[in-house]
Amino acid sequence: MITRRSHSRIALFAFVIGAVWTGTHAQVLPSAVPKPELKDLLKTDTFSKLKDGLGKIKDIYTKGDDYYKDLDPLSPDDDQYKPDYDLPGSPELPSMCKSSGECADCFKEPYEGLQNTRFRFDKLRRLNRVTKTMLRDAISFGDAAASTAGGPAMLAWDSEKTKIRASEVGFNQAYDAKYQELLATLKNNLLGIAACEEKFFHNPSWYERFGFIYQNFMAEAYRRPD
Repeated sequence: MITRRSHSRIALFAFVIGAVWTGTHAQVLPSAVPKPELKDLLKTDTFSKLKDGLGKIKDIYTKGDDYYKDLDPLSPDDDQYKPDYDLPGSPELPSMCKSSGECADCFKEPYEGLQNTRFRFDKLRRLNRVTKTMLRDAISFGDAAASTAGGPAMLAWDSEKTKIRASEVGFNQAYDAKYQELLATLKNNLLGIAACEEKFFHNPSWYERFGFIYQNFMAEAYRRPD
């Protein structure tokens, strides 16, 4: 005999499956089936995508910079994180070399390096956002679904969640290491521009007046927020 309480639990589980991963990514289990176990949850689209995403996160800190440069999207939602290379409040980087034919050869390499570094910083920022969104959505989904299933499913889900948390720790370490690497690259780019400014326009304090301020701004803008 199916009680009112049984109906409520089955309906709640179907709601959780449908609400957390929206659009075509959701996979709703019929309310008429018996109470699902963890193995049923792990077959859903949400956890299939999570497994793929965790594999990519692992690649980020095992394969290093080669993977980072050619990173594919972690999920279909990546496009919502558009590039933003001109951050609000970004300090000016005035340069006499930029419009000087005499200084062009000296200026070209460090300036192109600066643009590339800015691109890579923003790529890192977007990677962090989509990764954390994916992990948090999956954990919320799993917590609600395992709680509804109850019993052994909750214990099994705790084990899966521990693996997800470990992947997040590894990702944070990879992010911080890449962040420090890019800060060092950024400083070299700015020092290269400063050297050209001094050589051709006798301006020995370009880095202290402009480059250093810009470097500090970028350090704050791209520090891992979570």
